[in-house]
Amino acid sequence: MTSSNTDSTKSASDRLLGALTRLEQAIGDIEKKLSTIASANDDKLKNLEEQLGSVKQQYSQLNEVTQQVANRLDENMEKLRKLAA
Repeated sequence: MTSSNTDSTKSASDRLLGALTRLEQAIGDIEKKLSTIASANDDKLKNLEEQLGSVKQQYSQLNEVTQQVANRLDENMEKLRKLAA
């Protein structure tokens, strides 16, 4: 009877250790996947930040050109007023 209890305890312990091992492996797999996802997201974020910087630069250039055109328009309107007077 003692042998049977010892065998059943050992069997339960083995099953528990096996389950813990599988759980540790699953956790390791999840950590690897999360690391891969985080790395990919970091790359995407870096790419988006670069695109944002480019768009800001383009906006600044467009704004500068718009100001130049507006100034020329104002100058030409003033010339027309003087000619009309």
